[in-house]
Amino acid sequence: SPPTATPGKLTLWYWTRGLSDNVLREALQRFDGFDPANVGHDLKPKLLAVMSGDAYVPDMTMVNDDIAGYFGDADHFVDLNTLGAGKLRGEYLDWKWQAGSTPDGRLLGFPLDTGPSALYYRYDLFRQAGFPHEPADVEQAVATWDDYFRFGQELMKALPGRYMITDAKRVFTYSMAQEPRKYLDRQGGFIGDQDHVRKAWERAVTAVRMKLTAGFFDNGADSGSVDQHAAWSSGTEMSVVNASWMTSEIKDAAPRTSGA
Repeated sequence: SPPTATPGKLTLWYWTRGLSDNVLREALQRFDGFDPANVGHDLKPKLLAVMSGDAYVPDMTMVNDDIAGYFGDADHFVDLNTLGAGKLRGEYLDWKWQAGSTPDGRLLGFPLDTGPSALYYRYDLFRQAGFPHEPADVEQAVATWDDYFRFGQELMKALPGRYMITDAKRVFTYSMAQEPRKYLDRQGGFIGDQDHVRKAWERAVTAVRMKLTAGFFDNGADSGSVDQHAAWSSGTEMSVVNASWMTSEIKDAAPRTSGA
């Protein structure tokens, strides 16, 4: 077997905010020799590099929802079914469990979360403009992407100099997240040229044409950047669609907007 990242210890690679501090503290107390390492948001290239070199690989690693991209290297992973993982299957949603299984049934990883997503918005600004601002009212007002876009256009007229959406990439990403199919079918065939992908792309372009975004793809306030954090604090960015884990980043980046 290849040399591990820290011989004699049980290494784990994770990324910023990927695991809670409470989980890590509990694991450190329960397991001798447990050695977690936060390798940042560039975990994937680092992992692929050590796998390619077949040396200094972690014993365990987080991977993102692109886990299917590792199926071709399944021989680098332990099939968790051989360790009795099947006994725990009933504790997980079936579709999420299946996401970590290769087409031939090897289980590469346990699910960590389902990635529920939400619309984060500046309550105070929506209210200031006289728009729906209570969660239930906003939910009804922006029930679809088209509703959200129309709502955003009117809100931006009422509050000029601000924008509704980070970038077109965000629209495309979360449109695709709503689709039951992505880029490959179960047999590994490419379906990225089909209508569900085209629809997500056209929706992203529509957001740009309606001038709802800060910039097209990477030309605006990039996700997680200092610019975007400043935009949250100042109210320049009035809403953002993202997964539940974004909550902690927003709280850290814009603490003065609590309750707003």
